[in-house]
Amino acid sequence: MVANGRPARFIPPRKLRPVPESAYRTFRAFFDAVAEELPALLPGELRDYRTARMGGVFKVHFGTPRRHYELWFRGGGLEIGYHLEGAPEADRAVVAVLERRLPRLQRSLGGEMRLEPFGPGWSHLYELWPATAKTPRLAGDAAARLSELIRLLEPELGRVTPGRGSGRRPAPVAEGAPIRAPGRSARRR
Repeated sequence: MVANGRPARFIPPRKLRPVPESAYRTFRAFFDAVAEELPALLPGELRDYRTARMGGVFKVHFGTPRRHYELWFRGGGLEIGYHLEGAPEADRAVVAVLERRLPRLQRSLGGEMRLEPFGPGWSHLYELWPATAKTPRLAGDAAARLSELIRLLEPELGRVTPGRGSGRRPAPVAEGAPIRAPGRSARRR
């Protein structure tokens, strides 16, 4: 076969990954499954959120769209994270809280949670799961992990971001103590 005047590249079958029959065929169907599961995984005071979808990205925010939780299919995997995509000076206080809390978040969440800059002065707290097939199991795991991140961060971030959070003030956490979501144990991957 010839494409654009050049022979098409042959990919041997052993390099192709089979897609399970149960996999969602579109990002939309995958994110619909996540959106359906997410509210049941969050306490009532954290269910008043907004979502946005575009291609391989699903965002959840609590009134400030440039500060959002995100599922993002990229680099052959699925990123689960919290993104700060506003002006760096506007996000500085939130980044400082995340930097201080990062070791405790890593202990509480397990996995490979990282806080890094990206884009035009933005930051993200994230982990990247190697996952190429959009299966119902991955959708359930992604919804569960996203809910853990929301339940751990939102009460804390509501204190540094006006107009965010549930409006309730969580009890202070002793310095160095692991952060735990109410009624849930940390999930290890």
